[in-house]
Amino acid sequence: MTLGKVLRQQVTQAGTPATVLYLGDNIYPDGLPAPGSSSRQRGEAILQTQVDWIKGLNAKGIFIPGNHDWQHWGRKGLQYIGYQQQWIDSLKDENFTLIPQQGCPGPVEIAVSGELLLVIIDTQWFLHQWNKPKEDGPCEAKTTAEVLSLLADIFERNHDKRIVVAAHHPLITYGEHGGVFTWKDHLFPLTGINPGLYVPMPVVGSLYPLYRKFFGHIQDTANPVYKEFGQALQDLLKEYPGTIYVAGHEHALEYIVKDSTHYVVSGAGAKTTYVKRGRHAAFAKDVTGFAKLLAYENGEASLHFFEVDNETPEGREIFTTTIPASYRLKKAATQSVPDLANKFVTVRASDQYKAGPLRKSLLGENYRQEWATPLQVPVFDIGSEKGGLKILQKGGGQQTLSLRLEDSTGHEYVIRSVEKYPEKAVPEMLRKTFAQDLVQDQISASHPYAALVIGPLAEAAGIYHTNPKLVYIPDDPRLGSYQKTFSNMLALFEERPAGDWSEAGYFGNSEKIVNTSKVIEKTTVDNDNTVDQEFVLRSRLFDLVIGDWDRHDDQWRWATLGGKKASVFRPI
Repeated sequence: MTLGKVLRQQVTQAGTPATVLYLGDNIYPDGLPAPGSSSRQRGEAILQTQVDWIKGLNAKGIFIPGNHDWQHWGRKGLQYIGYQQQWIDSLKDENFTLIPQQGCPGPVEIAVSGELLLVIIDTQWFLHQWNKPKEDGPCEAKTTAEVLSLLADIFERNHDKRIVVAAHHPLITYGEHGGVFTWKDHLFPLTGINPGLYVPMPVVGSLYPLYRKFFGHIQDTANPVYKEFGQALQDLLKEYPGTIYVAGHEHALEYIVKDSTHYVVSGAGAKTTYVKRGRHAAFAKDVTGFAKLLAYENGEASLHFFEVDNETPEGREIFTTTIPASYRLKKAATQSVPDLANKFVTVRASDQYKAGPLRKSLLGENYRQEWATPLQVPVFDIGSEKGGLKILQKGGGQQTLSLRLEDSTGHEYVIRSVEKYPEKAVPEMLRKTFAQDLVQDQISASHPYAALVIGPLAEAAGIYHTNPKLVYIPDDPRLGSYQKTFSNMLALFEERPAGDWSEAGYFGNSEKIVNTSKVIEKTTVDNDNTVDQEFVLRSRLFDLVIGDWDRHDDQWRWATLGGKKASVFRPI
């Protein structure tokens, strides 16, 4: 048997729906080039082989991008990962997908069962030195801090589940990407180029292995860029004991336990490189094979490594272990829901911008009085607002606290703190210093309630707009894990336009509201699809009148109008 046949056998024997993770470097070594390229056929054949391994079974195949899929972390990496996504999408088979998409970092949540959650990250995004989605891109998380914030939110919301985080790059490894090499690499370094070049080069031969161990290129754990995101992820995972982190990248099989986090490396599907059993490793072997993880309803999991090569073509299990249930937090005791109907409170936006004459003369009068003026505000009732709302997730913004909500019809809304928290926008070396205090103070230069006048002004100008309103978020147990963070907060509540809002005139009664990247895609594919340029001009002139100079792509949504043959897009 080949590795694919052994994998297919294991999936068949599982008896329950399986998820097969292709952990990156799906097309080795340079990814999938553009259609018509000389190596395109070879790349498609490699993908098709992996699809065929589980096609027709009770299984889903998820392809995760690796550094080689990003054109060997080259200049055209974003294009190459786009080509791979397009090819997989062209299969028109819902059982196969590339995640995350559009070159975004994620995290992407996939509920495998009621007790098991899969979270996928594209770790090459952290390392890629060329073009990739950033502030003006389609991704929800646009910075490393936002990725970590969203990931922490996922853990917080799913504290009673087993969470498996899947990515391409390992956080800990005892192979060459972790700076581990054999004596042969030190003494006969040319064998790495040609296995027959046994030319002894003592001392000189050690330079490359030592460089990889202590400095590392961008794909090694010792590299400063890799180390920064890797350590940040480790620090986050150890706050949630029992998490399982699975990765590829290293051409070996490894199981490592550190800080109550279980690290699985399974990147030996096609080739192997040297690996040793390091300090935290319970298992490490440089053999061709794969890992199987079984999750049980009682919270436990079991890990199995299989070896498949010429000597063991039928495959054999070479390591197994039980991963105990380790749910991180107990569910909070049930609290009574307060009666919030028609309740109002008197509250100030903030008390921290008060200043004496000297401070005002140096830092400005600003809107300090407005921030400190008490207002009577309606209390936000999540159970009755818009017929009842459920929390989807925490927002990833850097200066405000926000929650995404959804009503029973699928319409989304957002609540966003009026107060700003600029700490994450300040360089780390300047945090907790006078510089952060200065940035915080200058929040007073913006009016706390400016957003409330935009809707009526936009309506008068004849452009599409959301309708923010001021609310007070009470200490409500229905906020769940967000209760501590969002209780007793003054916030803005407004629509988050997406999908069908055909009943909303202020969105053009559009049946399909999309983001900017989708508009670009639609107008590129078919030039019959157009943007209403006069409507865009009117909207931008309105921005200039109100002094909103710095909008980026993600701050626009687009109402789709017109018939089936051609669409016209208008900005919201």
